[in-house]
Amino acid sequence: MTELAATERALMTALNTIREHWDALVEPLLDASASVGTEPVTGGKASLTATEARISLRYETILCLNSWARIVVEDRHLTHALPLGHDALGLAILLERHAGWLSGHEAGPEASRELSSMAARVKDSAEGNRSAKIQVGRCPETVWVDGDTMGRCAGNLWATIRFEEAMLPKAVVCDGPDAHSWAPHEWAALGRRVSPVEGTETVA
Repeated sequence: MTELAATERALMTALNTIREHWDALVEPLLDASASVGTEPVTGGKASLTATEARISLRYETILCLNSWARIVVEDRHLTHALPLGHDALGLAILLERHAGWLSGHEAGPEASRELSSMAARVKDSAEGNRSAKIQVGRCPETVWVDGDTMGRCAGNLWATIRFEEAMLPKAVVCDGPDAHSWAPHEWAALGRRVSPVEGTETVA
């Protein structure tokens, strides 16, 4: 597959994911008062509620879609049947129709990366009401630091459980840059290296 075709495919996949999960972002949450994460956020609030996080994500997604749609409209001189600037689904459909052109634009790879990242966030948020993300501990893997020095991965390990599926997660994944992952058959070995409670590496 050529780079151009790969970019177009990534754009189409991202836009389809956003459209597929968009309506779920306005569905009532099982616990609308639940906090998202534990890290402090700006504005003096300790955390965002799940509802506030979804509203913020919808706004960010619309801005993202709007910015890339504007490039298509202006560069291609489109004047008819254009979606409103706040119509997320209409903007996504417009971008899908012109994905081939956008993939060949100098900003095509950037559009692909940004929309793919946004699509992943939309999907995670939409499915969040039917899943639970559990922190397992610190990643025990060794990675290259500064190109010539080895050090411990700075990521944390997470397991996501989908309530409509089996209650065992499909994988334990590191949130570090290398995204280390362990399948179920590797968990026994992983458990000898990481403490599920303390998140500290153990000596085998």
